[in-house]
Amino acid sequence: MGYGVMPYAVKLDALRSMAGSKDAGFMNSVRLRVEDDDEDDAKTAAECNRQLIMGLAEGESYESSCSHKYYYVLECWCDAFGHFLTNWNHSPMRYSWFDTIQEKVKESGFKVTLPGDLIYRYDILKGLPTPADFPCVGTLELAKMPKISSILKNNIAKVKDSNVQDALKEYHGWLEHCIEAKTDLVLCYY
Repeated sequence: MGYGVMPYAVKLDALRSMAGSKDAGFMNSVRLRVEDDDEDDAKTAAECNRQLIMGLAEGESYESSCSHKYYYVLECWCDAFGHFLTNWNHSPMRYSWFDTIQEKVKESGFKVTLPGDLIYRYDILKGLPTPADFPCVGTLELAKMPKISSILKNNIAKVKDSNVQDALKEYHGWLEHCIEAKTDLVLCYY
C-alpha cells in the first residue's frame, strides 16, 4: 500500500477564520464534501463528521476520540479555500521516501526544510488534538518560502539521484506556486 502527500496552496488566515465562525453555508458545503469523501459506510462515521464540522464552525471544544477526523475535515476546508497542487513525485510513496530525499540532500551538501520535516507539525489549527496515527498534517507559511525556494533553486542540480531531483523540483514548484498566489502551503500525508 502506498501513502501520499496531498499538497494545498491555501491562505491559512482564511481557513483558520472559519473555526468558530458559525458560517452555516460554508459548513454545509464542506459537510457534503466530507460525506462524499468518507470511505466508512457506518452511520456513526457520517454523524461524527457532521458533529465535527459543526463543532469547528461553532467554536466548540474538540473531541479527542475523533482527532484524526478533524484533520480530514480540515483537508476538505483546504480544498474549499485553496488549490490542490500536483503530487506525482510524492504519491504513492512509503515514509522511507522522505528519508531518502533527506539523505540525498545531505549528501549533496545543502540543508533545507523538506516536506518530511513539515508533516508532523499539526499546526493547522491551534488546540486541535493530535491523532494517534494518520493523517499527518503540517504547514509552511508564505513568509518562509522565498528562502527555501532559493536554496532549492540553487542546489537541486547537485543531487545525483534523478528521482529525488524530480521530487525536489515538484516541491520547489509548490513553493513557487504559493509565492506567486500569495498563499501558504498545507501538506497532508496519509
